Amino acid sequence: MKVGALAHAIALALGASAAAGASAAQQQSAPATPAAPAATAAPATPAAPLAEAKASAPPSTVEVNGSAASNYDPRRDDTASRIVVGRDEVLKYGDQTVLDVLKRLPGVTVSGSAVRMRGLTGYTQLLLNGERPPAGFSLDTVAPDLIERIEIVRAATAEFSTQAIAGTINVVLKKSVEKASLEFRGGAGFGHDYWSPGGTMTISDKNGRRSWNFTVYAAHSGHDGDTTALETAADPSGRPTLRREYSDHTSSSFDMFNLSGRINWTLAGGNTLTWQNFLNTSRLRDRPFSRSTTTLGLPPVNPNVDSFIDGHTETLRSDLNYVAKLGNSAKLESKIGITAMRNMKRDRELGFDQPSVITQDRREKTRNSEAALTTTGKYARPLVEGHAAAAGWEAGLSRLDTDNWLAELAQPETMQTYRASVSRLALYAQDEWTLTPRFSVYLGGRWEGVRTHSEGSGFAPITTSTSVLSPLMHTLWKIPGSKSDQLRFALTRTYKAPTAFMLTPRRTLAINNSPTTPDSDGNPALKPELATGLDLTFEHYLEANGGLLSANVSRRAISHYIRNTLQRVGDRWVVAPANVGDARTWGIELEAKLPLKTLIANAPAVDLRASLSRHWSSVDAVPGPDNRLDNQSPVSATFGADYRAGQLTAGTSFTFSNGGWARTALNQWRYTSVDRSMDVYALWKFDSHLALRVTLVNALAGDSTPATLFQDDAGTQYRRSVELPLLRGRILVEYKY
Repeated sequence: MKVGALAHAIALALGASAAAGASAAQQQSAPATPAAPAATAAPATPAAPLAEAKASAPPSTVEVNGSAASNYDPRRDDTASRIVVGRDEVLKYGDQTVLDVLKRLPGVTVSGSAVRMRGLTGYTQLLLNGERPPAGFSLDTVAPDLIERIEIVRAATAEFSTQAIAGTINVVLKKSVEKASLEFRGGAGFGHDYWSPGGTMTISDKNGRRSWNFTVYAAHSGHDGDTTALETAADPSGRPTLRREYSDHTSSSFDMFNLSGRINWTLAGGNTLTWQNFLNTSRLRDRPFSRSTTTLGLPPVNPNVDSFIDGHTETLRSDLNYVAKLGNSAKLESKIGITAMRNMKRDRELGFDQPSVITQDRREKTRNSEAALTTTGKYARPLVEGHAAAAGWEAGLSRLDTDNWLAELAQPETMQTYRASVSRLALYAQDEWTLTPRFSVYLGGRWEGVRTHSEGSGFAPITTSTSVLSPLMHTLWKIPGSKSDQLRFALTRTYKAPTAFMLTPRRTLAINNSPTTPDSDGNPALKPELATGLDLTFEHYLEANGGLLSANVSRRAISHYIRNTLQRVGDRWVVAPANVGDARTWGIELEAKLPLKTLIANAPAVDLRASLSRHWSSVDAVPGPDNRLDNQSPVSATFGADYRAGQLTAGTSFTFSNGGWARTALNQWRYTSVDRSMDVYALWKFDSHLALRVTLVNALAGDSTPATLFQDDAGTQYRRSVELPLLRGRILVEYKY
């Protein structure tokens, strides 16, 4: 097959798959309640169906100056490529959180606050300015207005941590200052039982060798949501023994404040010194009320539960970065940073049969704090012609403190403490070698070591040490006879280390304990998961209009796979993580970006973009069918279109993520529902300073229907929820001076 024909086939496949995905979404929008199985039969489950100059952009260290820099495209030109999403794309839909931005990016899916690459939850590395954020930090508290770009790295490189089995997403806060400017964006989101005002202001200026920018963002959101659930059970013969219905209502409010500032100094000899600070505060207030009605079988211990949850989080990050230009085109970049995080949460749960008869009154107060000191550095120097070599380090010390106060009805008060100290050290080296104008090789190696010491109430002190050596190789071959086609290959070694909380044997109790709502515990014997990855990518660039067609196939072989295991401990059900053997995942990702005029000669000025991902996986320790990696999305797709006409720019984005049943343990299954979302935006520029942006979010407003199924010798338990959608609109006024 000719290369051009292959590129055309990719475009056709993407178009066909978008239609197929929409059809599949309708067919799998909710799981059918399984019939009660016989004593020895397994339950019937559905079968699994603005980039910087190259000198400062990882992983290459080649200096690019003048007009060459303006033509530099990291995705196309770097041997170890990355996808760079610029600020204009980040702000296009006027999103309130970065999670709404990420869900539209190729190969990325978002479910709640979980960000996935290759459809995997927990294996995607999320970085802020190239470093891992503190344990209690969440990306949904970062406003898009603070972001300069987002980098997507499918296959690991040595400069970033190799805790990236699925890939890395690096969110880079605003850095560059091109000229003095003032920007303001303000407006509100609205919808049924939803209200969210917010605004941001950015000031930038330059004065000789000094430049600076300052951004402040504040927002409030409040909404009510409803969820219903059905829980059933049957004995080994299939005779129904339980039918229980739940009706839940949650009233929530969330306040967020971001403050970001950066000062740049240009010193003698072209050296630079930068001081960047980021402050984030957020406050959450949740009022979930649950009511249950049991028409068959015994009611739960607490048929009705009222919860009152209040929490707030503050995070401060300050970095000092120095870049020195040395002789022989060498450069040394070093950074030192401090992070402080504090989280307070108050939770009260009232369980009762009748309002006047309180059966459970649990009051809990938790305080978490984390302090960290980190340092990174990189020395880069061209060794000989065609070689761009670099070596560096990353080190950090952090301490996490947790105090948990608990009081229950007719029980004495308890105070539990938890302390953890974590030390990290990473050393790496890399070399990008251009063998010929059409063939280049990237070789890198990174060693990472982590030592964790935990102590606290109810368990003996625990010290664990892990280290991983990750060899990495990437190649780029520009196909002879073509200016537009190239092949990439990557062989990587990555890992996933268990968190300090996963290693600590501290029991968290569920108010109504059952196989579908168990207690949770830790496991100090956990080992890191290790993965060997292969990636092969074909890219076809449309020279006339800047379009792109690409196809990527990948495989990850995982050893020491960690999965939550459910077991009976005394009279309670407990879930805890454990290494259960080996697992594998493989998949294909297709992407296209092109003007509509490429397909239709007289078409209007519409830019199209589409992506399709199909992933498979298997876990050795769990029998099939459906023994795939937990919560993996088998199929995901995006489709977008942007139209420009004079002062008006408008567009839409459709995202689709398939679900289905996954067998998570010998006796347990979990159903993930199909997720469909459509966003629409319109931007009207009155002049070069003033603009109005209108956005409609989640226009399809489809229900979410997660479910769990458990079966053992005592019978079967099934629970299915229906979470109602939230349709939102948003209006923003934007001013630039």
